[in-house]
Amino acid sequence: DTTILNNIMARSLAMWGYTPQQIEKAAEVLKITEEFLDKSVCYVAKIDDLIKGFFCIAPSRSEALSEAKFYIEPDSIRLGLGTKLWNKVIHELRTEEVRCFKFLIDPNAQGFYEKLGAIRIGEQLSDVTEGYTIPIMKYNITKNK
Repeated sequence: DTTILNNIMARSLAMWGYTPQQIEKAAEVLKITEEFLDKSVCYVAKIDDLIKGFFCIAPSRSEALSEAKFYIEPDSIRLGLGTKLWNKVIHELRTEEVRCFKFLIDPNAQGFYEKLGAIRIGEQLSDVTEGYTIPIMKYNITKNK
């Protein structure tokens, strides 16, 4: 259900101290659609039958950025859900013979992705906040077996 996923995304973004206006703009720009889900590898994490997080990625087969959405409910961060979701998605991508992918992240989460083996390869201007840059990360699936 895209409504549930979009609500989790908004609550997750709010955790980083963004203003309501920034969250509203981000929710508009980053909106999760059925079309995105149809082309993505997507896993959800549940606790007591409630979705507490998700990781969806539409991997690019070229050097282009992959569209990725990875959000955890604020009350469920640090429970290991993010790492479990990451591992599930990486396993799936490996079976689809995806060798690597590049993706944009929230700067507040850079340490999490680096811990998982992703490396920062650059940055680009945000589509959400004028003058704000966001990291571009790369994950080499074949190197991180």
